[in-house]
Amino acid sequence: MSLRIRATMLRAVLASLCLLSTSELALAGAAPANPCGPNSTPEQCICDRERPRPAVHLPEIRESAMAVRAALCEDRADLSTVLARLGQFVRRTRTWFDAYGGFVDDAAPNTPINVNDEIVDIIDAGRGVPPANVTLRDQLQVVGSGKEIVLVPRDPAICKARAASASASATCVDVLDEFEEFYNYAQATYASESALAFARYVAALREDWEDYLNNGRSQTLPELLVNSYLYRRNEDAQFDPPPDWQWIVLHPDLVLEYVGDADDGEQFNEGLMVELGANNWRQHRWYLPSGGAIIAMYSDRSEVSDWGYGVALHFANVYTLGVSRRSGDTGYFVSVDLLKLAEDKKKILGKFRR
Repeated sequence: MSLRIRATMLRAVLASLCLLSTSELALAGAAPANPCGPNSTPEQCICDRERPRPAVHLPEIRESAMAVRAALCEDRADLSTVLARLGQFVRRTRTWFDAYGGFVDDAAPNTPINVNDEIVDIIDAGRGVPPANVTLRDQLQVVGSGKEIVLVPRDPAICKARAASASASATCVDVLDEFEEFYNYAQATYASESALAFARYVAALREDWEDYLNNGRSQTLPELLVNSYLYRRNEDAQFDPPPDWQWIVLHPDLVLEYVGDADDGEQFNEGLMVELGANNWRQHRWYLPSGGAIIAMYSDRSEVSDWGYGVALHFANVYTLGVSRRSGDTGYFVSVDLLKLAEDKKKILGKFRR
């Protein structure tokens, strides 16, 4: 068996080992934290897999194939956008045949054929994205939706001479091998089960971060620095869900406090509260606390100490109830997270992003 055939077979085996089918995920019972199983991250499933080898003959195709993968892994696009990028890649590189003398249909040697155009027709017809492979007879084969395309060089001598101009020992088959590898790298971004699972995972992750930004308590700059530092320290993967807990660090709030022992007309008074605590933003049941804090509070009253200290409980991430003590006097206060109205979501996301 030739070295090229062994390398081709090895790539196929490795590719099959890397891809998890949806049926395998279903048989595993409850869905894992990421679509590639408990021992690998989503990046290892799709985005951190080895890049294609350096190009000898087809650098433009390699670069364009990597741009397709970037649509999913860097731009975090959905599958329809990835498919559009894949179609652009196939169209953009359609003239690569010309430099090698063109190709013909093996079943009709006098019929020139452009495999890129054939692939575009299959994609545009909504019949998926076909894979390509180099056969044991050194032909380029594309099979999609019941259609089989087998190409051979129209003039093997021209193809070989062009290949040898890039590498002295290269043949036309080396060019076909490169096309197979680069094209299938792009094709797997859309067509593999792991790509589909990863796209679903990223979509769910995007919703999770939206919930965090919309439903979590507001965060001041000190809180962002603490929470983002702890998040980046403990999380290894780029595509991680938001933390369940928010640490509350010197968080200011306006409160309305009742102190029964204060002078008439001053029992109800506004105050400024500073908190130190934690909040679980995923706890949405209104009758259970989502978090709590120890607090210090200042309010101006004539017969009661201006400073009070106590505890606060948060409900539904927005509402706060608490108790304070001021030199033996007890106060009860309520608050609403008004800072949430002025919060900059992009700033928060930027602090957590690597």
